[in-house]
This record gives sequence, C-alpha cells and structure tokens, in this order.
Amino acid sequence: MAWDYAELSKLAKENGGPEKLVEALFESGIKAGKNKMYPLIGVALAGGILITVGIQKISQKQAISKEAADEVKREIIQGIKDYDASKIERSDANESNNRNSPDKESE
Repeated sequence: MAWDYAELSKLAKENGGPEKLVEALFESGIKAGKNKMYPLIGVALAGGILITVGIQKISQKQAISKEAADEVKREIIQGIKDYDASKIERSDANESNNRNSPDKESE
C-alpha cells in the first residue's frame, strides 16, 4: 500500500500529530493482538485443566500400583531367601552324605 505524504500528513493532523498517530497505531495493534489471543488463552486453559486432571488420575493409579509393587518386591525377596535357605540345607545334606559314604579312593 503506497501512502501519499499528503494523506499521511492529513491522518496525523486528524489524530493530534505524528506522535499521537503512531501511539494510536500501536494501541490499536496491541488491542487487535489481545483480541486474537483470547481464543488461544481459552484453549490453553482448557488443555491445562485436562492435562492436570489426567496427571492426577494417573498418579492415583500409580499409588495403587506402587503398593502392589511393594508387595511383589516382598514376595521376590522372600522367595530368594527361601531358595538360599533350601540350597544351604541341600548343601549341608550332601556334605553329611559324603562323610558317611566310603571314599572310592580308599577301595
């Protein structure tokens, strides 16, 4: 858009001078930008609410899962202890059997 200097001068005079014209242009641009942002702010707000609710629901499910995980950990640890205990018992039984049996080397 090509502005003729005379038209620009006339517009400036109608707005109270060049400084006030520039200020009015900035103000109108800022106002237009704000008006365009209102829908985006609404979408961002709604999205934030949905994400927050989703995170809260996931956190609640994880809290239940954490309790179940703790129970599984206890069961695994107990299983390892039971296995170690049975292995030691078998080892002790094998050693006592070897002591009671005659050595093949002595025959």
